[in-house]
Amino acid sequence: MKSSTNNSSVPWCVLVSIWICTTPSVIVAGVPTNMQFVSAMPPETQSVLVMRYEELVSDDSILKDDIRRSIDHGSNDPEASELFNEILDSAMKANLLVRVAGGSEFTPITRDSSGIGVGNYNGRMVLYIEKSLKPLIDRLKKNENIKNVSESFKVENVPVFQSIERERGLNAGEYVAIDEELYFAFYNDRCVVVTESVDETKHILNHLGSDAAELPAKWAKAAAGLDIESPILILRQYDPKNELDYFSPVNRKNPEWKKSDTQGFGIILKSVKSLTFRMNCESREPQRAAAFFASDFFSQEIYAWNSRFRETGFEADISVIDEKRSKAHPLLTIYVLFGPNIFI
Repeated sequence: MKSSTNNSSVPWCVLVSIWICTTPSVIVAGVPTNMQFVSAMPPETQSVLVMRYEELVSDDSILKDDIRRSIDHGSNDPEASELFNEILDSAMKANLLVRVAGGSEFTPITRDSSGIGVGNYNGRMVLYIEKSLKPLIDRLKKNENIKNVSESFKVENVPVFQSIERERGLNAGEYVAIDEELYFAFYNDRCVVVTESVDETKHILNHLGSDAAELPAKWAKAAAGLDIESPILILRQYDPKNELDYFSPVNRKNPEWKKSDTQGFGIILKSVKSLTFRMNCESREPQRAAAFFASDFFSQEIYAWNSRFRETGFEADISVIDEKRSKAHPLLTIYVLFGPNIFI
């Protein structure tokens, strides 16, 4: 069910608050590759974020403290369904290995009018976990002490549980209804898929882990020259029809200084040992595009840019300046680059 604003989203809390898990001792075999996760995203997906926690919270990771500090905000969202919070809590305790988020139709309609407001968007997500979630699956099948589970059934012989959330969001100073149907599918006892439709659930289940996985054409140019299997990966295709996305350079309603003829970009964290990102941007106005990203995301007061321009875009290595490390918020920057409209 879509909201009255024709916008729905996987609760944003999971993309802000599950930055931490108990560090696994080894990289677990059998986890799909980044390419397999990305290729499983439904066709409507415009932006995808992959974070491999088994590397990001390792002893060698420069981001491990950032990730662990973020847990202070809590893993549960009081506005999310009890089922959603149960899954988050179980994922934490069972050692989250990989989180994949797919987004589209980003808007400024916020759920939280205080502190950080995060805009609504259509979302889909995959969590891959080290330890078995069978105890939680058994509880769900028996409907034991978990509210808001309105229906359970099977898709492609995989158990799926439905939860309905009814909330309100803030849109231009007015509250609007946000009604959501969320589907939680257990691909196996270590992997849960969260979507907003049965069709998208089927798509991900049918494509996840495929040996024939290929990078979708819409992200191919943005991914050129990037190591897809990096510990952090973002691939973004901009939607010129979306006039609600405040952080899009192709939104014709945005201020002139934000605009550029930019098709999309790819970003990776080159190594967990260094806060250096590599960005490849496809744009017919590469200088304007670079200025936009340096203004809204990777400020040159905090990040050092090493850019290489071409007629069709630019490539850049973007590193946190050592003496500005305390002012850098790389995890939040990555999240905003993925797509949500965030307001502080």
